[in-house]
Amino acid sequence: MSRQSIGMDAATLAEITGGRWTVLPPASWRYGGLCFSAFDHANGQLVLLRTAQMEYGVPLERLNARLARGGLLAAPDVDLSTISAPVLRVESVPDALRALVARLRSGTNTIALAVTGSVGKTSSCHLLAHLLRRHGSVRSNGQKNFHDGVLCQAANLGTADFLVVEVSLQALVQNATSALRPHVALLTHVSLVHADLHSGLAELTEKKARLLADLPPDGTAVVNRDLEHFDRAERIARASGARVVTFGVHETSDFRLLAYDAASRTVTACFGREPVHYRLGLPGRHMALNSLGVLAAVQAAGVPWRTVLDDCETIRPAMGRSGIEALHVCGRRVTVIDDSYNASPASMQAAFALLASLQPAPGGRRVAILGDMLELGADSRALHETLAEPLLAAGVDAVLLCGDEMRALRDRLAGAGCPVQWFESTHGMLEPLARSLRDGDVLLFKGSYGSDVREVAAELRLLRLVPSPLPSFQQPVVSTFLSLQRALERAQTRVPAPVGRWVRWQFRKLGGLV
Repeated sequence: MSRQSIGMDAATLAEITGGRWTVLPPASWRYGGLCFSAFDHANGQLVLLRTAQMEYGVPLERLNARLARGGLLAAPDVDLSTISAPVLRVESVPDALRALVARLRSGTNTIALAVTGSVGKTSSCHLLAHLLRRHGSVRSNGQKNFHDGVLCQAANLGTADFLVVEVSLQALVQNATSALRPHVALLTHVSLVHADLHSGLAELTEKKARLLADLPPDGTAVVNRDLEHFDRAERIARASGARVVTFGVHETSDFRLLAYDAASRTVTACFGREPVHYRLGLPGRHMALNSLGVLAAVQAAGVPWRTVLDDCETIRPAMGRSGIEALHVCGRRVTVIDDSYNASPASMQAAFALLASLQPAPGGRRVAILGDMLELGADSRALHETLAEPLLAAGVDAVLLCGDEMRALRDRLAGAGCPVQWFESTHGMLEPLARSLRDGDVLLFKGSYGSDVREVAAELRLLRLVPSPLPSFQQPVVSTFLSLQRALERAQTRVPAPVGRWVRWQFRKLGGLV
């Protein structure tokens, strides 16, 4: 598939967005896509400046001549008097982007695929992009799945053969995908999350299924047949006139999971009436189920699933999404499952099943490091308590918990005789964890993003250069580095390489290596 150029001139762009060029670009200028991050810029792109109207965009203080060369898109109240560059002023940046996306959607041959669900959407997007890259250029909004991130990346329609868009509940509620009208919409799974925003699972399913309503009549809805309220999602999809393709373990699924072997990561399925076997680089039965929806979406995008089956084995997990790695930490060899990016009751149970599928080395244990599941509403305590049974069934030997909501799980586990430690926050978790490590341990890190369990996993990785059990005086070095890293992330920048080298040198020095 050949990529189609956007080729929109300055006057046409101003007409579509309802804007006005206060500084005109050269007559040869053409819209080459939208840049909304200083770290993802291509020559000729129009730079979106971050303002009160948009969460995403390049901060004014990070603007430089190289970025500004392709032009700037800004609200009227942004002071650009010192900037010498083409400037397109629009009253409402979100409205301008919606209008731009709608025009681009009708004028380019980019195949747009949108993915939503309570769990599984990031990993599904990750696999989708991986499988499609051999068949054309791919752009993705990554995990920028809120309203602003969806609009910003959708404004790059036409700069790629495929656009893979992850869509959050907030983006659906705010109608971010109505202008996009994707060719393919994938609904992965619906479980209790964001309970403060809806009255129950049925309502949440209908809200997630809004994505299916945005499909054109010749589009395809790929829907998890195992959804408790599948009928509601199917009804919304069929009302759009789109074709419905299902996946799951349900016997009527078009792409049906028959078995999954955790040791070899082999998926056994039936696509229509055809038996299929393939290996998947993403670990866990839940990932195998997600892969069926992805393969159905790839097929719907015009790429035969048979041509990408071998590529399923070469995919690797995204950071914080069930990645498995062997580490040598504090003189101990351990296996780490990092699933710390987010959490819900359904994803917790999937993570416990993955933990159960890995056998510790002789003398090792299964250890779960868990943080709060957030945004569960009034039922939060009860939902945390329900984690006890599947956690114990996974054969866990020790549990470290943090956060107010995890008190309920602590009490249940302690009552069942399971060794458990509870911490008010992640601060202070690293040292007891490091001191208790045994050779052959399998560690699971899991929690909502706001619980900060991912930071404990990151801290543990930093200890790979420490050859002996963690001295207490090393904890401040780790904490200082992580605090700096978090501050720089909030400022949309990266940890400078010299800082990273300095921290590694300090670890080596404290560990007696230099």
